[in-house]
Amino acid sequence: MTQLSERDRTILAALIERHIATAEPVSSQELCTHYGFTWSTATVRNVVVRLEAAGYVSHPYTSAGKIPTVRAFRYFVESLLSRPEGLAETRRQAGFEILQEVRDTDKIIKLTAKVLAMTSQLLAISWVPEVQEARLAKIQLVRLTRRRLLLVMENLTGENFRQVFDLEDGFSADLLRQTTRLVNQRGRGRTAGELERLAQAPWPGIHRRLAALLRRALHWAGLNLNLLGQAEVVVEGAANLLQQPEFNDLAATRQLVSILDNREELVRPFKAPGLEQHGIRVVIGEDSQLQNMPPLALVTEAVPLAPAQCVRIGVIGPRRMAYHRIIPLVVGAAKAMVQAAGVK
Repeated sequence: MTQLSERDRTILAALIERHIATAEPVSSQELCTHYGFTWSTATVRNVVVRLEAAGYVSHPYTSAGKIPTVRAFRYFVESLLSRPEGLAETRRQAGFEILQEVRDTDKIIKLTAKVLAMTSQLLAISWVPEVQEARLAKIQLVRLTRRRLLLVMENLTGENFRQVFDLEDGFSADLLRQTTRLVNQRGRGRTAGELERLAQAPWPGIHRRLAALLRRALHWAGLNLNLLGQAEVVVEGAANLLQQPEFNDLAATRQLVSILDNREELVRPFKAPGLEQHGIRVVIGEDSQLQNMPPLALVTEAVPLAPAQCVRIGVIGPRRMAYHRIIPLVVGAAKAMVQAAGVK
């Protein structure tokens, strides 16, 4: 990595901060005027030229000004994470004290996302990662009418699910008991995919009607086990993100709306590698990650709310987000959540 002098670092930081504030390319003249540098405009321009050669800034074709590159933002964020004051929390100023009035974990998670969106003026998200794939504990089939039954199922973590099913053919109570017993014998501890494969397997020596109901029960159990394994993603402040200058383009807006509707796409940044220190992870998006989509960035932290429950909270915004403000907000939110949940 190119060694930067103190003057290089000062001018680079100023250029990044100005671009964050304006969302526009920054000229050397603007840097001198806005920050009152004692260096001449020519000196600042020469420094910016060196920074461009080193890969820290680039210039759009339509402007003589410069914008920070991914490398510059990473350098900026690394310097913030390395300083204790860069992580200083701002809970009281941000209004996170309202969390102390809530004790229910689900409500804490939802309220945190709402407060983060309000204070950051960006998109806030909270998400409980799946620690492991859901596995079946047991099912119970309850006869409601001659052709209608109730499926009650539970996974190994104690979550329950109920659903009513209608069958074309009638079935006896004895047939239900046999089906329940076989599913619990053969299906306990299995994942949704394993249950589905079990449903498709041959069942030699079993009466045709029992095998048919057994396959249906295993199929239903697999489908509903997948539902139990899906964690809720709480999203607040989508309108904040759409108001950013980067989304003035209609194609970019459509792409963002599509991502917001897709849970897998939405939580993907939480799994991406990034800069990490003291529990805070910052993922800075590369150019051209998605067609028509401006590069985004994510500031996130894992929050242990219970011995077996870890929640991810984060703020998603343009790559030029105000990291020096957003990082302390996320730190403050995480600590407020832990305090509200009574975690020792």
